[in-house]
Amino acid sequence: MIRLKDNSPVPGSSDSDDKKSSHPFECLKNESFSTLKNDGIVTFPYFKQDLDVINANAPLFTGTSSDDTFVGDYLGVINVKLKEKVNQKETYQSAFITSRFCTDTNDYFLYYMLERVFNFPIIEQLTTQERADTYFSLLICSFPRLFKQALVKGLFRQYRTFAHNDSNVRGTIDINRQIKTNVPFLGKIAYRTREYTDDNWLIYLICATIQAVKASPFRTMLTKDPELNLLANHILQIGHHFTRYTTWQIINQNERHPIHHAYYLEYQPLQRLCLAILKHQATKYSNAVEETNGILFNASWLFEEYVNKLLAPSFDHPDNRHQTKAQKLFANNNDYLFYPDFIGKDQLQVVADTKYKDFSKNNVHVHDDLLQILAYMYRLAFNAGVLIYPDTLNPGTGKPDHQKLELIHSPAANIYRYSIGVCIQAPDYHTFKQIIHQREKELIRFITEL
Repeated sequence: MIRLKDNSPVPGSSDSDDKKSSHPFECLKNESFSTLKNDGIVTFPYFKQDLDVINANAPLFTGTSSDDTFVGDYLGVINVKLKEKVNQKETYQSAFITSRFCTDTNDYFLYYMLERVFNFPIIEQLTTQERADTYFSLLICSFPRLFKQALVKGLFRQYRTFAHNDSNVRGTIDINRQIKTNVPFLGKIAYRTREYTDDNWLIYLICATIQAVKASPFRTMLTKDPELNLLANHILQIGHHFTRYTTWQIINQNERHPIHHAYYLEYQPLQRLCLAILKHQATKYSNAVEETNGILFNASWLFEEYVNKLLAPSFDHPDNRHQTKAQKLFANNNDYLFYPDFIGKDQLQVVADTKYKDFSKNNVHVHDDLLQILAYMYRLAFNAGVLIYPDTLNPGTGKPDHQKLELIHSPAANIYRYSIGVCIQAPDYHTFKQIIHQREKELIRFITEL
């Protein structure tokens, strides 16, 4: 497994023409985030409406034949099957795309954001394990969030046809099977019923995934979360018939019948995640792997969700996917709606926006972001706007950099650039968490006192 960083060049991508032509991720160059989930890759966010917000047309790898190949705004693991030109031998190349705050040993900032957003502290194990297991670990890390999110809609039910052979006839008699199995007549009737039931292949898939989690090094994730443990045991009780089938039978049935029902859309990403977990387990010791698979998180989405965990008590977080808390720009036209990242509640008249950008290299990129904040302030009649972004701690002061921008014609109105300081020199994950907790407290205190 090679290690790449977000928004950074791929090492060796422009050293020579030979290297460029045989670059392991050439097949994914200029492929957008919105199409990656069709290639066996689990993506976060998943839904189209969320993808519209984060510019899902941005490619995973960018570049032309004459320049470097750059990694886009993505984090996670990508696996590609390659075939050598000479002997047609197949090899398997993996890459761990870390954040730009990663050191040679670990990416504590990525692990910490995942821990906060997915609400499960398995990251301690991630920071000490072998890189080869990172893909499976990230899949497992994502399971609790999608599992709970799907079950909010209730148990998945669908129509299934069941074959019976007993004396309690309550369906359509199967003549052929009756003649084959019940001659001479012994008091039983062969018949079929069509039922709307939660005893179905998707429930079997979830049950098999729960068993895979229990057999993994992260088995304690079920016992540490009482709600998750209760839901998992309930699903296992409902879908206990899954043990009658092999893992590949369950996988094949779910691949042939993906979820399309509008009411059960939340089960779509869960189904894809469960398939990825089971297929990884089933092919771990064989060569039967897909051409491309992996798990990718959009860095901007992940950072925004992380900041939402910090500001949730004092700020509203408009939801574009569910069309909630939208702001109208014009009184007589509803076509121009916008969704600020965070709007202060009650008397807190502050609007905040998150950007996962490196403003230290080129401040030209911040121009449009400041104008966006200014538009939000004008529409909401707020005097304070905050642009929140990640940055490394200042090596001289040991603190993140902040900046106050006063508007020329409105002295009472100010825009603040506020960076969440990331300590890249922390000796271990526990120390990193202590430092960033202090930075979070400073952010909350600063933004709530404006």
